[in-house]
Amino acid sequence: MHQCGRVIMPRQGKSTVESVTTESLVASPEVDGSKLKSYDEIIQQRGISTRGRGSSLLTLVIFLAGLIYAIRFIYLKGWFSLILPQWVSFKTKLFRDKATGSLRIRITICNNTSESRTFKQPEIYFRKGSKVRTFRINNEFFPLTLMPGISHALVVDVGQFYDKVGDLKGYNRVSAGIEQVNGKTYKTFAWPQWLVFK
Repeated sequence: MHQCGRVIMPRQGKSTVESVTTESLVASPEVDGSKLKSYDEIIQQRGISTRGRGSSLLTLVIFLAGLIYAIRFIYLKGWFSLILPQWVSFKTKLFRDKATGSLRIRITICNNTSESRTFKQPEIYFRKGSKVRTFRINNEFFPLTLMPGISHALVVDVGQFYDKVGDLKGYNRVSAGIEQVNGKTYKTFAWPQWLVFK
């Protein structure tokens, strides 16, 4: 290990004193000058790399624009009904009326098939463990025939069942179901009342 210090030269004739600083010598690897790039070459390489990223971004934008145009074209031609699977959507939502706090259920039926479908009166299910109480809703719209792509929704006041049916206390999970005239039945999950908010 080398240390910094002073070297005093011997006097010869005129005396001169020189201060020499010695520093640690670090071995450095030999550099092959043939592999070094000039400044112009580095700038040119960076330009090529930037142009490559720019062309990739342009390709992505063109691809997305083409995809959007193709989806819009298929939609306008009405070909989605041939591509997508056909089904009947039956959904329910349990909620409380903001004004009265009464428990209600919204029933929505949507015919996503290519044929008309006819449905019987919907049913409301009240569950308590394995026990189930079923009530059929008599509505002037049912039996209901839905054309392809048409939906229907109705709201039922669930609280009135608890008011009118005394032994319904404790049946705190509510769901609904509906049956087509061909016998196929659709049912939804029974939501507990404690999960329902205003």
